[in-house]
Amino acid sequence: MKPGGFSGGWAVALLLLVIWLFLVFYLFRRFNHSRNINVNAGVGVVLCGVTWLFGHGGWESLVLLLPLTMLLYLDYYCEKCGKYYSNKTFYVLNAGEYYKHEKKLNKEAPPFSFLPNINFQKLPTYGPTQPQDIIKIRFSYCKSCGSNAIVDIHSCKWTRSASSKNAGRSNVTQQETLADAVYLDDTTGKKLSLLSID
Repeated sequence: MKPGGFSGGWAVALLLLVIWLFLVFYLFRRFNHSRNINVNAGVGVVLCGVTWLFGHGGWESLVLLLPLTMLLYLDYYCEKCGKYYSNKTFYVLNAGEYYKHEKKLNKEAPPFSFLPNINFQKLPTYGPTQPQDIIKIRFSYCKSCGSNAIVDIHSCKWTRSASSKNAGRSNVTQQETLADAVYLDDTTGKKLSLLSID
């Protein structure tokens, strides 16, 4: 190739970088809402490992992507107030109650506006003798302004741990995602932010 000529190698590298960054941010968007530290840590390790391989083992690329993988650990952020959201986790130990309220919801009503009418509880230390279907709700909100509250809702199986180390303790296994990072209307968000589960 002549000096100053076009080389397609850098274009391919740039395209791969763009695809890789898109994948990183897609995974961040997809898995960050799980709020499961094991999932987030696993994704971070996988991203670093793949980056190291793509960089032909160059530690420079690993060090460059490491801060980017830290995004997986960030929580929701209120741009209006400049503060991170606070979080609460509620459980509905009778999944039927949740589904009953959900079915009654008027189609014109804001999504999940029935949530303040549900009996929320903390997860008991010890699990039930028979597996139960429960609902886990993770509520994220800004303590300062109270607007743009976010809810993640999962149907779960609640069981008693069989391991000798944690015998009888509660064990929750996620079954299905019912809501993933859904914004609540301000009225519902403010009501939930005032809830205190003892």
